[in-house]
Amino acid sequence: MTSNPSTATPSPPNSRLIPPEWYLIGVVIVWSLSFSLMKRWQDAAQLWAGDDFLLQSQASFALMTVRMGLASLCFIAAKPRVALAPDRRAWLAGTCVGHCMWSGLALQLLGLALTSPAMSAFFTSLASFFAPMILLFMGVRQNRLLWMGLAVALVGGVVMVEGGWKFGPGEALTVLSAVFFATQVVVLDRMGGELVAHRLTLAFFTVNTLASALSLAVLVIWRGNGAEFIGWLSAMLGQPTVLFDLLLLLVFPTLIGFGWMNRYQPLVGAGRAALIYLLEPVFATAFSVAYQHEGLTWHLVTGGLLVLGGNLLGEWGRAAKPNPPEGT
Repeated sequence: MTSNPSTATPSPPNSRLIPPEWYLIGVVIVWSLSFSLMKRWQDAAQLWAGDDFLLQSQASFALMTVRMGLASLCFIAAKPRVALAPDRRAWLAGTCVGHCMWSGLALQLLGLALTSPAMSAFFTSLASFFAPMILLFMGVRQNRLLWMGLAVALVGGVVMVEGGWKFGPGEALTVLSAVFFATQVVVLDRMGGELVAHRLTLAFFTVNTLASALSLAVLVIWRGNGAEFIGWLSAMLGQPTVLFDLLLLLVFPTLIGFGWMNRYQPLVGAGRAALIYLLEPVFATAFSVAYQHEGLTWHLVTGGLLVLGGNLLGEWGRAAKPNPPEGT
């Protein structure tokens, strides 16, 4: 198996003012905001959709279509010559990563209508365990302390949702989404090295937009409620609070989060990135408390400290002993 250029030839020390790991921490922080923002969209849509899962699905795909479509336009407007330049490798990589991410986001958003942001964040974080397992099946080994750090951080995630445990359809959808998120981490690690990140990210957003719009169209045609849906969506987008949440979702989790992910994750490696992504439940829970989806309790604090401790353990192992080669 051929090793990924980005992991086989890491950047020399001090070649970057800000290490790529810090950008991934920034990614985790802005991603964590999305749980509460998407939950607020789902709560607003509840008045129209009720318990009808088909209508809930239409509301979810509508949000994804608007979010990713606006992100695509923003990337084109920012650097049109760079973004639209022919680049088969970047578009292929962005398409593959985008398909994996879209599948995960769709399942996560559908599940979020049926569970809390904290529960969604925990089950999503299982992707950080699934990704190294996928790599292991591919023959890619990780540092032993990184595995220990993952274990400690996962225990922290369990502690964070103690007392609120349940496993229903929402949680099952989120676990399935974690499998696709883990696959996305591995695909980006294998294909994302030495590519123009702007083009890769535009392909990523384009795939998500088209897949969401197609899914939405199929659901609307199946239900036969096109006029009703358009009226509801117009009313939703006419609410100032909804528009403000959509703006936050577009700028931070989408443009900054996915943009930095596609640019900096290939420089870090999938194993280390997976451990950093385990910080997501900590920040997601903090935002969930701030948005009053749940209260601050001792197990949230204790679990958060364990997740941070797991990351420190993995970082200690990386500093004490270089990781074995990620491919042979």
